[in-house]
Amino acid sequence: SGIMDAISERIDLFIEQQLQLHSVLAVAVREAYYGHYGSSIGGILRHCKVDPVGFMAFVHDLPVEAYIAPNEELNRLLTALPGRKYIFTNAPGDYAQRVLRALGVEHHFDGIFDIRFAGLDAKPAPAVYQKVLAALGHPAGACWFVEDSVENLAPAKALGCRTVWLTPDNTSSPPSCYQGTP
Repeated sequence: SGIMDAISERIDLFIEQQLQLHSVLAVAVREAYYGHYGSSIGGILRHCKVDPVGFMAFVHDLPVEAYIAPNEELNRLLTALPGRKYIFTNAPGDYAQRVLRALGVEHHFDGIFDIRFAGLDAKPAPAVYQKVLAALGHPAGACWFVEDSVENLAPAKALGCRTVWLTPDNTSSPPSCYQGTP
């Protein structure tokens, strides 16, 4: 949909403005943090003297409806899936709620575990997964973890969750950087 590209551009702009870096260097910082921490947000919040609430508000200040629309196929799929469903995101919960609303699927979810719930830590930090599992009160083996980022699957799998790698192009096997089977 382009929304993740727009978020990346907002992160770059924030880094450029707040850290007073050239735009090319801002992109390099974001990519380096993503490569090292598995999320740009994880590195920025650890190493940059920025207001985390201001950072997240700026980055996620997007008209989500301009990027995504109600998705009937997704709605049907979620209706067919048994069990309770939760969102686990590195974004703020209000942003996740706006995305779910724009997709027309918010009624399927029982809650959102966001970056604030995680104490501003981010996936793929294993402690964040443990905190979510503790809040759910279920053993990891009873939980399915569906993720579009293959790097975020490994901690869930290591804890005993069943994992599903969701890809836009129906890729059937993970890239060589993933150790194990999703």
